[in-house]
This record gives sequence, C-alpha cells and structure tokens, in this order.
Amino acid sequence: MHHCQYGSTLQTYNRNGYSSVFYDIINTTDNGMLLAGQIKNASGNYDAYLVKTTATGQVSWAKTYGNNGNDYFNRIRIIGDSGYIALGTTSVGVTNSAFIVKLQSNGDTTWSRVLNDSKGITGQDIIQTVSGYVMALRHKTLSGHVSGLVVSLKPNGDARWAYILDLKGNGNEGYSIVQNKDTLVMVGCSFANIFKTSMYNMVATKLYLSTGNVIPNSTIMSFK
Repeated sequence: MHHCQYGSTLQTYNRNGYSSVFYDIINTTDNGMLLAGQIKNASGNYDAYLVKTTATGQVSWAKTYGNNGNDYFNRIRIIGDSGYIALGTTSVGVTNSAFIVKLQSNGDTTWSRVLNDSKGITGQDIIQTVSGYVMALRHKTLSGHVSGLVVSLKPNGDARWAYILDLKGNGNEGYSIVQNKDTLVMVGCSFANIFKTSMYNMVATKLYLSTGNVIPNSTIMSFK
C-alpha cells in the first residue's frame, strides 16, 4: 500500500499580518518564481499583489497595484522583453472591471488599463501574441446573462478589437486562451436551464487572431 505524503511548505507570505491569497504562479528567467494574487490593506479592501522570489522562495520584491476598490490578479505571464503582463479584476461597489498591468522585470508599472462597462467585466486569461496581447474575459450582458468576451490589445495596451461570443444557451464563459498560428482557441463553458436544471457544456472555440470572429463550424461542445 502506498501512503500519501504531505508536501513541504516552501514559504508563507503576508505583509504586516494582513491576509493574502495567490491565484497564479510562473517561473522567471532567473530560476525564481512570481506569484500573483491579492492582499488585504489597512482600509479593509484588497490590493492586487505580486511577490517575486528566488529559487529558494526568498522574497526579491513584493508590490501592490490597484485603485480604491478591491483588486486582484489571477493571471501573470512573462513576455518577450523580460517583463510581465498581469490580468485581474478591479471593483468599486458591485461592478467589476478587467484590470491589466504591463510590468518591468522589477515590478514597476509600464502602463495599466481598466476595461469596463455598466454591467461588469472580469479578467480570466491573457497571452502575448505577435501583435500585442489577447484576453479572455467574463462579460455580463444587459439581459443579465454572462458571455465570453475576447479583447485584443496593441503593445501599448490600447484596444484593437473586442468580440462577444454568442453561443446558444443562457450564457457562456471563456477561462483560458492560446494562440495557434493565425488563430486563437478559447476553452470554457456554455450553460442553459432546461426543465429548471442547469446544464453545462464544455466548449472550445476557434477564432481569427486578426478580428476575433469565430471561425465557422469550429466550436466544439461536450454536454455534461
């Protein structure tokens, strides 16, 4: 019989006793790590939070980002200039907005952008492409449903195009996105209420990188 073994804790991180949560981690070019999440501040809200460590988990630097509301990063990526691009969500009141920050290798901000509308947008995933960046977002519509939203950014953070996925059902979301040559593939779920029962479908959708339009007959659904 094989017995489960408990893993060892490399390190724990907080600031002045305030609670923190991490949602993503990547390896860095110097064999260290970069952790992304949120940390509570003195006002009781949360700041988006990055902690850069050495290979042994010692803190190289730790920095907070955000506005006056609640902010967090749930995705961090290393990019071609040895810097980073972070995606998360910022909220004031009950409305969420996507929060994007381009960072230098030391964590200093090169630029930041907030993408919002009256109903709310949540950041899910971001990748670097040959022409800038592409994000998978969660967008609340005027009807109250949720739709996957794909947005392309120029290298300076300005929007190039945005495309709302309109799949059958009561809503859909995209959780992760990758580039495949001149196309994008986003995975997520579509959902509907059938006879008062929530039905979820796993979805993979292929889009044109240049426009974000869905490639005809490319969406794959699996009913669960």
